[in-house]
Amino acid sequence: MTWNYSGNPSDSVLMEVRFLAGDTNIHDQLIQDEEILYCTDMWSDPILAAALACFTLATKFARKADASMGDQQESASQRSKQFMELAKELDKDGITRGVGHNVLPSFGGLTLSGKDALDADIDATQPAFKRSRDEIPVMPRDGGNMNPLIRHS
Repeated sequence: MTWNYSGNPSDSVLMEVRFLAGDTNIHDQLIQDEEILYCTDMWSDPILAAALACFTLATKFARKADASMGDQQESASQRSKQFMELAKELDKDGITRGVGHNVLPSFGGLTLSGKDALDADIDATQPAFKRSRDEIPVMPRDGGNMNPLIRHS
């Protein structure tokens, strides 16, 4: 396992995620490069990857007990709370937590080009019936019901 930080978040996505997560102190290394790369595999957006890294750090510190020895104190619960707040700030919509707007319905064929793309896609679910875009319903001459299932007597 490795830990690197160049000091320049624009060097790579890894550096950007580490910067956003606040894990930039070489003397207090919190999350390994490989773990950050996993986060970037899960979420290609560096902000969402950083949010996932912060959730990971929050759970890491939540498992530890607060400790004090003489003048030295480590408040793992406080660090856990701070990383959880940072994760929520980075991911305001709750996408990485499975909350919010990560699953949205998709509607295809709303435009002519979209309809043509769906027609051409052999893997797309096709409708049970189709109507040509040039097909215009014609009113019966007698002004009756256009529904073909209703018989006129």
